[in-house]
Amino acid sequence: YQTQNTTHDTQACHACLESQYIIDPDEDACEKCPPGLECQGDHVVVSVVENATWSAENGVYKLQSCPWGYSRRSIDDGTAADQQKCEPCAAGTECVLEVCETCSHCAAGKYKDAAGTQACRNCPQNTYNPNTNSKAFANCLPCPNGADTDGLDGRTSSDACQCGDRYYLAGAGGSGISCASCPSGAMCNTGVCALRSQDQACPGSSDSI
Repeated sequence: YQTQNTTHDTQACHACLESQYIIDPDEDACEKCPPGLECQGDHVVVSVVENATWSAENGVYKLQSCPWGYSRRSIDDGTAADQQKCEPCAAGTECVLEVCETCSHCAAGKYKDAAGTQACRNCPQNTYNPNTNSKAFANCLPCPNGADTDGLDGRTSSDACQCGDRYYLAGAGGSGISCASCPSGAMCNTGVCALRSQDQACPGSSDSI
């Protein structure tokens, strides 16, 4: 209940609505329940997002922090107190701290294609991504034909792409490397192209190709 202080002959108590809360009925007014809380018209409130922290200040509940995967939307960023909530990180962003306030951009080599509490994902093997804040799998660029990342994912540069065992380096430039298929006569018994080595010879052989 909230006390109405009007003239002495019209004083009364009136109940707060279920969509409101009140911390101290003798001192505070009924406040609109923010989207980050569940209210029932009294001082008892429940956080919509588990492990979000709230505090009571001057008759108003204020959002202090959010858990892993969320950003804090609160009066500190100009939002009204009745609009406070924890929001899942947007596409291209993440928060992987135990206590979160803001989401950070996905690092190079990663992407996140939808809003949610999940962390950014590594670009798969044989791809690379030099950019941050990537919002789509398409931002993971494939290595040139015949090149791979040696089984590693989350690569950030085209320099991670190297010609595979059955290929050799045919050229390199500003746009990256160019790999060519190994001629049958240059293929070693180990399955590695002899043209990949500086002396262009198979291991254990003294004959160059």
